[in-house]
Amino acid sequence: MTVPIGSRRDAIATLVEEESARCNRLREITQQREALGARIQAGFAGMLGSDRIDTNDLVAHRQSLAQLEASLRTEAEELTKAMIHVPEGT
Repeated sequence: MTVPIGSRRDAIATLVEEESARCNRLREITQQREALGARIQAGFAGMLGSDRIDTNDLVAHRQSLAQLEASLRTEAEELTKAMIHVPEGT
C-alpha cells in the first residue's frame, strides 16, 4: 500500500510544525529557568528589593520558586524526550 504524496507532505508538515512548537517551548523554558536562577542566586536581597517582607513569606517564596524550577525542569525533560532532533545546548 502506498501513501499518496499529498498525505505524506501533510504528515511531514504536521510533524515539522509540532517539532517547531516543542522547540519554541523548550527555548521559553530555558529563558524562564535562567531568569529564575538569577532570582534564586540573588538570594534574600534579590527577593526583598526595597520591600519589607516577613520571614515566613520569604520561606514560602523560596519554596514556590523551587517548585516552579522543578516543574520547568520536568517539562523541559519531557519535551526533550519527545523531540526528534537534538535541541541546541542539550
